[in-house]
Amino acid sequence: MPETGLSGRLPPLWLAALFGIALAPRLALAVFFPETSGDSSVYLAVAENIRRNGCVSLSDPASAACAPDWGGNHAPGYPLFLAAVRLVFGGNPVAAGATAALILALAVTYATAALARLVNDHRWALAGGLLAALSPLTVPWSRFVLTEALASAIWLWLFAELMRAFARRRLQILPLALAGTAAAFVRLDSVTLVVPVVMTAFFVHSPAAALRRCLVLGLLVALPLGLWWYRSVAAGLDPVPNLVRVPTGWPQPAGYLDWNHTWLVSQYQYPGADYPLREGRYDRLSVPATAFRSESEREQVEALLTELAGHSGRPFPAHIDEAFADLAAAKRAAEPLRQRLLLPLRRAAVLWVNPFDSAGWPVKLGGAARDADPLTTALRHPLTAVVKAGTGVYRVALVVAIMGLVAWCALRRRAVPAVLALVAAHALTRSVVLAELVLIEPRYVVPLVPWLELALVPAALALWPRAQSSGVSAPMR
Repeated sequence: MPETGLSGRLPPLWLAALFGIALAPRLALAVFFPETSGDSSVYLAVAENIRRNGCVSLSDPASAACAPDWGGNHAPGYPLFLAAVRLVFGGNPVAAGATAALILALAVTYATAALARLVNDHRWALAGGLLAALSPLTVPWSRFVLTEALASAIWLWLFAELMRAFARRRLQILPLALAGTAAAFVRLDSVTLVVPVVMTAFFVHSPAAALRRCLVLGLLVALPLGLWWYRSVAAGLDPVPNLVRVPTGWPQPAGYLDWNHTWLVSQYQYPGADYPLREGRYDRLSVPATAFRSESEREQVEALLTELAGHSGRPFPAHIDEAFADLAAAKRAAEPLRQRLLLPLRRAAVLWVNPFDSAGWPVKLGGAARDADPLTTALRHPLTAVVKAGTGVYRVALVVAIMGLVAWCALRRRAVPAVLALVAAHALTRSVVLAELVLIEPRYVVPLVPWLELALVPAALALWPRAQSSGVSAPMR
C-alpha cells in the first residue's frame, strides 16, 4: 500500500484535535486525582537518588549512601524520567502524571498518523486513533506514579514504527532500536516486544534480510542493556535483577514467594500474603483457605506463619524460607498438571477478565464490599459498579474482537491480516509470560491495549469485502 497520497495523510488540524482529545482526560485525572501506590515509593526513592546524589540506589537519599541498585523494580528508565521531571518542575506532585499524559497523547497522535499512512484512509485511522485516545483502560494511568502511562507511550512509538515498516515495506532499524531500548529500560518485561518486531521483519523482508535486520536490531538494543548489566554486576549485584524490591532492602524470601506462586491467581490475594513482607510485618500475613490443597499443608503453613510472626521487624528467617520452598516443591510434584498448566491459564484469564478491577479510575471497593453480595454492593456504590462493569466489558470486548477476527479468518480459510496476526501473537505471548511470572494485575497489559484498539482498523479494512489485497493482509511467510 503506498505511503503517500492525500487519503493517507491526516490533516494537521485533525491531528491537533486528536492530540487534545487524548490529552484532556489524562491531564485532568493527573491534576485532580494524583496517586502514589504500590511500587511508587521504590521509583521515587531511586529517582531522588538520581536527582540529589547522581546514583541509582534505593538508599535513603538524605544519607547519600548510594548503595548500588539495578534501578528499583526494573532498569532505571522510569526513575530517570521522574528525576528529569523533578529537575524541571521541582516537587510538584502532579508534574510526573501531567508530563506522562502529554507524552502519551503525543504517542497516540503519532501512531494514528502512521496508521493512516498504512491503511491509506485517514477516516478509518482517525476512528482507531479516537478509540485509543479515549480508551477507558489507558486514560486513568497518567494519574499514578507508576510505569504504565510512560510504557504505553513508548510501546505506541514502537507500534507506529512497525506500521511505518509495513507501509514502506522496510524495517527502519534505528528508530526501532531507540524505542525498544527505552521500553526495556522502563519495564524489563518489555522483552515480549521481540515477538511483533520479528514477525514484522519477516512480513516485509525476505527471510535472509529479516534475519540480518533482526540481528542488527537485537545487538543495538542489547548493547546499552548489556552495559547496564555489567555496571550492576561489577557493583556486586546479583546477575539477575529482582523485579520485587522493598523499602527495607532485605533479601526477599524466595521459598515463601515460590510457595505463594503455587496458588496465587488474583491481585486481591496480594495484600494479605505479600504486602506485609515489604515492611517486615510478618504478623500481618494472611493466607486464604483456597491456598491449601490438603489439611496437612494447612497445618504446616499455619505453624510456620505462627513462628514467623515472632520475627517481625527482622529479615525473613532462612530456615522458614527453606520450609516453604520444600512445600512448594512437594505441591508441584503432587499436581503437575494443575501447577504447570491450569494455574497459569487461570492467571492469564484474570489479566483480561477481572470484575473487580477499576482500570486505574479513582473508584475503589474495600475487601468487605468485594466479599458482599454483588447486587447489594452495586446498589450501594453505583458509580463504582458502572466503572468496573464498563471497563471490564470493554476489556473483554477487545479480546473477543481480536480473537474473533482471527477465528473468522481461520474458518474462512483466509490469510490473517499481518497487523492483526502480530498483535494477537504479542497479546498471547505477553499473557503467557505474565502468568508464568505471576504478574497478575491487569495493569500489566495496559501498554498492550492501544495496540489492540489500533489493530482493529487494518484488520477491518483488510477483511472488508471491497478491500484490495495489500501488505496489510499479507499472509505469513
